[in-house]
Amino acid sequence: MYTVALIQNQSEMWHYGYGDARPLFKDFGYHFVLYTAQNIENLAEELRRDKFDAIIFATNALNDKTIRENVMSDDFMKSFDDFMKPLDDVMKNRKGCLILHQIRMSEENILPNFLPKPLSDIQLIRRDKKENESDGNFYLTFTAPHHVCFCYPHTLKIEEVKEQSLSFRSLRGLYWHYFGNVRGEDWDILMYDVGPSGSERPLIVTSKESEHFRIVLCSLPLDWQKQNSLLQNILTYVVEGKHYTAILKDSQKTNIGFEYFIDCLKSQKYPFSIYNIDQNLDDFERNIRMEIHGIIIFDPFVNVEKMDKRIVSLITDHINNGKVKLIGITHEEKLTRFFIAGREKFALRLLHDLELKIQNELESGYIDGSFLSTIESIQTLNEISSYTKSKYDAQVFRQILEKSDTHDRDGSYDRAVTATCGLLWLRSTYISPTDDRTQRSLQWIRTNLDYLEDRDKVSAYHTLVDCGVATNNERASLKNLLIAQQSKLEHLSEIDLVVYLRAAIKINATDIAASIVKRLMEIQKEGCFVDLATTATAVTTLLDAFKLLKEKNYATYASMKGDLERMIFKSILYIQNATDDLSNGIMYPWDNKASTSLKCIQAWLKFEALIDLPVHELIDALKSYSITERMMSATKTSLRILDDLKKKINDLRSKNETLCQEKSKLSTESKKHGRISKQNKYLWLALLSSLYVMLSVAVASLYLGVNTSIVDIILCAFITGYQIAILTLIGTSYVAFRLWEQKYKGGLKNE
Repeated sequence: MYTVALIQNQSEMWHYGYGDARPLFKDFGYHFVLYTAQNIENLAEELRRDKFDAIIFATNALNDKTIRENVMSDDFMKSFDDFMKPLDDVMKNRKGCLILHQIRMSEENILPNFLPKPLSDIQLIRRDKKENESDGNFYLTFTAPHHVCFCYPHTLKIEEVKEQSLSFRSLRGLYWHYFGNVRGEDWDILMYDVGPSGSERPLIVTSKESEHFRIVLCSLPLDWQKQNSLLQNILTYVVEGKHYTAILKDSQKTNIGFEYFIDCLKSQKYPFSIYNIDQNLDDFERNIRMEIHGIIIFDPFVNVEKMDKRIVSLITDHINNGKVKLIGITHEEKLTRFFIAGREKFALRLLHDLELKIQNELESGYIDGSFLSTIESIQTLNEISSYTKSKYDAQVFRQILEKSDTHDRDGSYDRAVTATCGLLWLRSTYISPTDDRTQRSLQWIRTNLDYLEDRDKVSAYHTLVDCGVATNNERASLKNLLIAQQSKLEHLSEIDLVVYLRAAIKINATDIAASIVKRLMEIQKEGCFVDLATTATAVTTLLDAFKLLKEKNYATYASMKGDLERMIFKSILYIQNATDDLSNGIMYPWDNKASTSLKCIQAWLKFEALIDLPVHELIDALKSYSITERMMSATKTSLRILDDLKKKINDLRSKNETLCQEKSKLSTESKKHGRISKQNKYLWLALLSSLYVMLSVAVASLYLGVNTSIVDIILCAFITGYQIAILTLIGTSYVAFRLWEQKYKGGLKNE
């Protein structure tokens, strides 16, 4: 399926028994073309022919001067850039590049400037010669255990990688160089060591998955040290990409259509893994739990009833949680059908982009320029972290914690109650509930509770409950406040109602929650509650109430289920229709605010959890089908026009042949008539000449008399000056006739 360009240093292949990577590539099943100093100049042209799926620089390949100079040339850099980022076809399979340990580049501080900008700014830094190559340690970043380089197809333990590095007798050592200037916006660090000064030393880095290519830089000599598992993992990712699709097959049965489908996937180099249901499925189970696979395809003969119940339960749970999509195929006598099962995940596409923007904004200050907006955004991120699996800790929000400390007034945030509640939540969640600063904020709120209006009191008590620091008396006070509001519901605004509903849900007050929900259903208009932010918060809260009533008070839930679903549905449509066009320089899709956008996405995600039908994926499929149909329709129209043109051309060609035949016939007849006309001219000439002669003889006879001899008559007629008189008479008569003819015809024309 895949072809790799393998670049090696021929000198080191010759001198070191472990310096030849070809046996490893054969074991991994990759077809490769070897490039050394002898033929490296051909690589640029081969890249232009799009012959390879990935380029692999084996350990110390760039130590060779010829190879190094060639790949640093303008011709190679242009070919490499076009190879990694093709502009002619956005649907092409992404290309990969792996660069292993390159000691010469680190010693001479040579940057890999053939990499796409700005990745080429990375540095290779040689370890201090005073350090022992075996000293140090390997550490994985938070994301590394979930990255395919460390978990697919083999699950790796970092201790085993270290042990292999130190136990390989011919080349002991952890690493000889590391990477510098590794910018987080360009690279993901997977493995690192900590230097003597406490700074991180990146050892394995990979380009962002959002790029159109896959580039991995590894300072370890994985091929030389025979780190087969880690090297195969990295190669699988670099060469093939993520195996997002898993196919479950019954190896005892075959279907020609399904086998053709698999061959088509292979021919298009679509990455996937096949598991046989009649064999051990431990690897399948592990890869599903690790979320390697997001799509599962059943072949037509997979019988769910005969599968391991543990596997069926695993697939079902992941479908319900929106982690996988299941595509099933049923084969009947006259019809083959397929179905899709899975939860909608469209909103996650927006959320991932939004998280990156928010992380950048957090580095420079408050989100949306407001402390309250920042707290709301962090609370929302915290609540939806189960969807993204992002890790938010004190380090992430370090800037916010430090900046909020500058506003600390006896534990409060500038002595503002609502802001202080946010400060208490922030410190309790990301520092510690027992920290002195958290306790001071808690004490300030409790001291000022009696001076607050009812809604502010409810918000304050809600915060105490949410932080897990509320006493039984405080929980009881919150419930009493909510009970007291039940008689005032008709006079409360939508914002008040949402605040009270959230508090009621927090303490499981189902009766209070039900009465507030009924009131909200009465006042909602066309899906909107005041504005977008309020609507999104209201929908999220209503969905939580929906779940609470179903679990605690089914009778009430059943009676309002239909109306509540319709109200939520209208609000979600209102949110979806309110998205802004990000192409016009707008940073966030709703109100151009991070806090509002996060609230809208949270509401959308919770709504999608209730939907069994993958709506937006169906829409995407329909759009794709429509585009295909339009292209086919345009092609059919073009073909019809072409057929019409062909028919007209054939008709014209037939007419042309007929005309040519007629022309030929007419030409023949014309030539024939021409000959006759020419003959007639000769006859007329002969006739006129004869008449002239006869006339001359007759006139001469009359002039000389009857008894004159024939000789004298001829001499008189043709030798004497008599001919001049006759010719003059004929010419004068002809001219007079022409003048009369012109005058006569001209007169008729004027009349």
